[in-house]
Amino acid sequence: MRVTSVDLGPMYAARVQHVWVDITGQWEQPRPGVVMMWRQRRGKRFGWDAWVVWLEPGTDQRPDARMEQAWVDSRLVRTLDQWPAQEGAITPP
Repeated sequence: MRVTSVDLGPMYAARVQHVWVDITGQWEQPRPGVVMMWRQRRGKRFGWDAWVVWLEPGTDQRPDARMEQAWVDSRLVRTLDQWPAQEGAITPP
């Protein structure tokens, strides 16, 4: 996997917050997760990313659930009370 260069601002420790995350952006099967940290992107991709740890359920081919973690665009993360009724990203620090 090739990682493109991004102009990053400072990182901020997050108030640990339970969230829904859907890295597909479709919001059909969001996963429960926890925000651990925030970072700000600058330049053309200006915005916020959240370091999120979430649970991926098992499948027929891989029956055990597993933990995933990654930097996720804040538009793909919602607080527990924001889904499914409200759209939009959660607010970083």
